[in-house]
Amino acid sequence: MHKLIIADDHSIFRSGLRKALEEKLDIEVIQELKSTTEVESVLPETDCDGLILDLSMNNINSLYLVKKLKKMKPNLKIIILTMHDSKYFFNQAMADGANGYILKTDEHANIIEAVKKVLNGGSYASKELLDTLLDDMNHGKAGNVGIQVLTPREKEILRMVALGETSNAIGQALDISPRTVENHRNNIRKKLDLVDLADMVKFAKMNELV
Repeated sequence: MHKLIIADDHSIFRSGLRKALEEKLDIEVIQELKSTTEVESVLPETDCDGLILDLSMNNINSLYLVKKLKKMKPNLKIIILTMHDSKYFFNQAMADGANGYILKTDEHANIIEAVKKVLNGGSYASKELLDTLLDDMNHGKAGNVGIQVLTPREKEILRMVALGETSNAIGQALDISPRTVENHRNNIRKKLDLVDLADMVKFAKMNELV
């Protein structure tokens, strides 16, 4: 029997997922965690085969945990389960060592299939997300993921943010108000489905803006 931990900040969702998995698969959910802090505290001391990890818990991006946990426990199977259908998040999670990436909007049967496949040594990605990636490849967009949605001004602001410039400094350099810079930053995050400053910096580096 596989031992599994579910990390998600919505208790009703955790309970429903636990019930579905334990009914359909040979799985024991040994812990339910609700924050990145709990994950970092519990995982190092817990013997488990897999972790289902929500990417955004209590408004904190938990993507950084993937690489950290895989370094600590190379055999741990990590399945990202999230609302974020962002190609950026998918690429980053898989590059950091995640074994699966599924969306909360996927059918229950698909989520169960994903968990089963990953725990048995395979990998899995949401069909909806794969379809989008394949469509982009067919249209020649497989390179700089998402960068094409930004305006030249937004790219420049993202580059300066990644270099550590404040909104005041960016405003002075571009002759716009700090408030306008903040509006641009918010628009950039919305367009790219990024959560925080760390995501913006990672995205800028991945797309060679810095």
